[in-house]
Amino acid sequence: MNSRERVMATLNHWEPDMVQIDLGGNQSGIRTTAYKYPLEYLSIEDKDIRYSDFVQQLTCPCEELLKRLNIDIRWLCPTASLLPADYTPQVEDRYQ
Repeated sequence: MNSRERVMATLNHWEPDMVQIDLGGNQSGIRTTAYKYPLEYLSIEDKDIRYSDFVQQLTCPCEELLKRLNIDIRWLCPTASLLPADYTPQVEDRYQ
């Protein structure tokens, strides 16, 4: 099964060939500080790191990482934002 067939089978209460993997939404997100580690390990360059939720510091993973990790689910986010388009958040990385 491909990712779409796997997800559709689950939504139809059928048994897929394997459990789907999700990464990148508000519930299954990855923090920006943690996101940088798999990028570095897999030698993936993400020049446009975007937040899916700035308050929680969750990042929208790049498509290359999602493909390399065989992630089945893609997060669809609304285009409207609570922040202005030209807003640049100031981030303090306390882990470095």
